[in-house]
Amino acid sequence: MTSKIKLLPCRFRYYGMALTIAGMALFAGFMWFDFRITVPVFAILSSFLETRAFTVTTTNLTDELLMVALLCGFFFLIFSEEKDEKRRYSVFRLKAWMGAFAVNTALLLFAMLFFYGTAFITILAINLYSTAIVYLLIFNRLLRKERAEKKP
Repeated sequence: MTSKIKLLPCRFRYYGMALTIAGMALFAGFMWFDFRITVPVFAILSSFLETRAFTVTTTNLTDELLMVALLCGFFFLIFSEEKDEKRRYSVFRLKAWMGAFAVNTALLLFAMLFFYGTAFITILAINLYSTAIVYLLIFNRLLRKERAEKKP
């Protein structure tokens, strides 16, 4: 007894691409051009020079915006169906998730053994997105391979 996986409509792939590109553009601006969006925000916990709780603080919101854009973009790319969604794509999705989890776990174990301090915190930040990136790479490779086999 198999049940079909519920996915977002195909149009969400375009939203995902747009958000991912916007997130990458914000990342480039933040890293290489010192782009900043400084605004007052409500913080449940703020810990810079002093730790404060339930307060309004002024902060650079660029990094939060780029992380949200990338996270939502990857979510839409992963959980939206293909234009010509087939039943066997569910198997591809499962294989891609298993492969992404295995690769990500191996990379994280490697990082735990050989990176320390701030470098490891950076690896953890990258880890937020690496599973999604590896999943998309594996899933799209499986799709391309299957489509190439169908062509005469």
